Amino acid sequence: MIQAYTKSRCAFWAVRAAALVIIVVLWIHDLRLGYQLYIPIVATVLLAGIGYFLSRLLGNLISSVENTKVLGYLHVELDPEKFIASYRGVPDKMKQGTRDRAVSSAYLADGYFSAGDAADAVKSLDKGFEGLDLSGKYPLAGLYHGNRLQYLIGMKDWEGAKEEAAQLEGVITACEKSNKALAENLSSALRTRKARIGIAEGQKADSAFLKEEVKKAQYNLRRLELYETLRENALLKNDKKEAREYADKMKAEGGKTFYAQ
Repeated sequence: MIQAYTKSRCAFWAVRAAALVIIVVLWIHDLRLGYQLYIPIVATVLLAGIGYFLSRLLGNLISSVENTKVLGYLHVELDPEKFIASYRGVPDKMKQGTRDRAVSSAYLADGYFSAGDAADAVKSLDKGFEGLDLSGKYPLAGLYHGNRLQYLIGMKDWEGAKEEAAQLEGVITACEKSNKALAENLSSALRTRKARIGIAEGQKADSAFLKEEVKKAQYNLRRLELYETLRENALLKNDKKEAREYADKMKAEGGKTFYAQ
C-alpha cells in the first residue's frame, strides 16, 4: 500500500533516487580511475537491487504505520466520520483486482457501516472486490462474505442476508481442514449474524453463546455488534430491563458510531 500515503511514496522514491545518485557517482569514479568496465556494471546491478529492496521495505513500513494510525480513528477512537474523511481516497489508489484494493475497500466499508450507512458499505465492498478471483483465497472470501452479510443485516435485507450466509457457510466448509483457525473465526461471526436474522423472524437467540462471544471480542466494533444482537434478543423476549442494559452499553461504549445513537 505504498502508493496510498504521501510519506510512504516519498520514502520509496527518495531511496531509489539515492541509489541512482550513488550509481552515477560510482561510474564517474571508476571510469576516471580507469577500472575495467565490468566492475561498475556489477556494482550497478548490486546497488540497483539493494535500492529496490530498501525502497520497498521502507515504503511498506511507513505505509503500514500510516494505515494503522488512520484505522485507529475507527477502531480505537470509534469516530467513523473522521476515518472516512482520511481514508476515502485510499482504495482508488490501489490497482483493481488486487488484495490491497480489496482489503482497503473493506476497511472503508466498515467505516461507512459504523457511520450508519450500510448501503454505501455494500457499494464500497463490492467495488473493491470487483475483478478479484476469490477461489482458494479463503481469508479474502471470508472477509467479503462475512462483512457483506453484516451490512445486509444492517439494511434489514433479510433474504439477501440469508443468501450471503449460505455463501459464507461455503467458505467455512472449504477451509475448515486447511485453515482451522480461520474457519472457527468465521463460524463465530456466522453464528452471531444468523442469530440476528433469526431474531428478526421471531426466533430467540442463544444468549449464553452471545455473552461468551462478548467476553472473547478483541475489537470494539465486534463487541458493539454483539451488544446490539443481545438487545434485540432481549426485546424479543420482552425483557425491557436487559434490553435497556445493552442499549446503555452501546451508548456508553459506542463513541461516534451509529450504535451509540
